[in-house]
Amino acid sequence: MVDEYWKTQPSKSQPKKFEQRALEKVRVRFLDHYMERQKDWEKCVECIVNMQRSEDDSRLQSWVQFEQSKSWSRAMDSINMPEEADGRGPRLWVDNDIANERCPQKVIKFYEQHVRFSNPRLAR
Repeated sequence: MVDEYWKTQPSKSQPKKFEQRALEKVRVRFLDHYMERQKDWEKCVECIVNMQRSEDDSRLQSWVQFEQSKSWSRAMDSINMPEEADGRGPRLWVDNDIANERCPQKVIKFYEQHVRFSNPRLAR
C-alpha cells in the first residue's frame, strides 16, 4: 500500500512543469543576452554538446555549452533548480547558422570529434 502511494507522487529528481517553464524562460533571456551583447562567442562557449534537427522545421540546431556564470547560478537558485547550474553555465539550443557565425571553431571541433574519416590508403 505504501509503494502504491509513492508511485502516485512526483519524483523529486523530475522538475515540475512550472519549474520547467521557468527554466525555459531563463534560457531565452540568457540567449537574448548573448545575441545582443556578444558577436564572437569563441571565448564564452566551452563546447558544442550535440546537434540535431528541430522537430518544427528540420533546421539544424546546436546544443551549446556556455562558460560558467554567476548570474546563471543565481538564476537557477531563484527557480529552485541549482542542479541545472552545477558548476557550469547555460546549455542553450541555437540555430546552427548562428553557431557557425559566432563560434565557428567550436563547431569545427564538434565535427572533428564526431565525424569518422576513412583512411585513404585502405580505400584503394
